[in-house]
Amino acid sequence: MISPDFPPPFVGGSLVYVYNLVRHYPGRLDVFTSSGGRAPIGLGERHRIVRSRLLVGSLVDPSRLELLVMYAYFVVLALRVVASRYDAVLVNPGVVGNGILIPIFKLFRMPVIGFAYAEELTMALRGRGLKSRLKGLLFRISYPLADRLVVVSDFTKRTLVGAGVPEGTVVVIPPMLSETKDARIRLPEGEEGASILSVGRVVRRKGFDLLVAAVAALTRRFPDITLDIVGAGPESARLARQVPMENRLRDVNRREQVGDQTNRQGDGESLHGPGAE
Repeated sequence: MISPDFPPPFVGGSLVYVYNLVRHYPGRLDVFTSSGGRAPIGLGERHRIVRSRLLVGSLVDPSRLELLVMYAYFVVLALRVVASRYDAVLVNPGVVGNGILIPIFKLFRMPVIGFAYAEELTMALRGRGLKSRLKGLLFRISYPLADRLVVVSDFTKRTLVGAGVPEGTVVVIPPMLSETKDARIRLPEGEEGASILSVGRVVRRKGFDLLVAAVAALTRRFPDITLDIVGAGPESARLARQVPMENRLRDVNRREQVGDQTNRQGDGESLHGPGAE
């Protein structure tokens, strides 16, 4: 697997999703990723994490030179993967620009399974600026070349198919919980009221400020409502200042010491994914 971003830290739902897929995969995976992450949690010895300073994750703001170096390294990495005689390569681009990995590996006649996410795709396909148009062009060239594309929802599949990806190429695998986690949604023992959970990277376009405002309005009629926001990002501090009640704003980077943070979804009575766009 080539994944410039790989947790921890668990910043964003896509990383939680990919981590759970890797964790549940019964075979063996070598994961090539950036050097910025910490030691993976709960993967055991079956999978190997290979880190490189030449791979740049989305948690940093890379320079144009760093991006050019990484794209050149993609070719070197492809040669390394081909020489190692892997059965197939999983490509988790994270951002649309890294989708160039798909045609690179197809040049070497490697079977490629890619991952695609609705947010990145819609921003590339519907954006009006030059950057968005270039991303949209790269997407239309790269993603249809994959032998399979794994997505989290039917909406993402429809987005891909509508942009020209063959329908039979796209496989929907919904989010999963750990096999050791009780998947029944229930309130913690001894607590009353509704428990609302939202998980994702705390950036403006996610619309967490709208969710906080909506829950604040609900507390006027239902004072026992609580809200957990599990995530981190540039809007975390501003969002914390906005919270007008005793809600809990959790930074996912601090949850690695308090159990299985990848399965936080099982703790809420209601799971919400707001969006500002």
